[in-house]
Amino acid sequence: MRVFRAALLLALLAPPARADLVFVSDERGDDLRVVSTERGAVVAAIPVGKRPRGMCLAPDGKTVFVALGDEDAVALVDVASRALVRKVAVGRDPEQPADRRADQESLPSARDRHVKNTSDPGLDG
Repeated sequence: MRVFRAALLLALLAPPARADLVFVSDERGDDLRVVSTERGAVVAAIPVGKRPRGMCLAPDGKTVFVALGDEDAVALVDVASRALVRKVAVGRDPEQPADRRADQESLPSARDRHVKNTSDPGLDG
């Protein structure tokens, strides 16, 4: 339930055009869950790769970037089709992609579309 409440809060902070959907990484399930805020339920699961972690939304809102900790890559997921587009090798055990517009010294915020991992004790523990 805490995961849903956190996802709902993030949806309310998201750009109005897509506030009805929230993407949540499921580290244990190796996928992204798409949560409908209108239905209050998971409406899709997108297989992305091993150990999806932190995410951020592209500035145009069309792509979600997902760190894949056990693949040393970042997955690119198309928001409209809810499908994996490709994976890009980025180095060992990535944790969190970042919107390059965000200040590197600041903590993640709604402005850079940060979403916590579902295995984070702050969400489900």
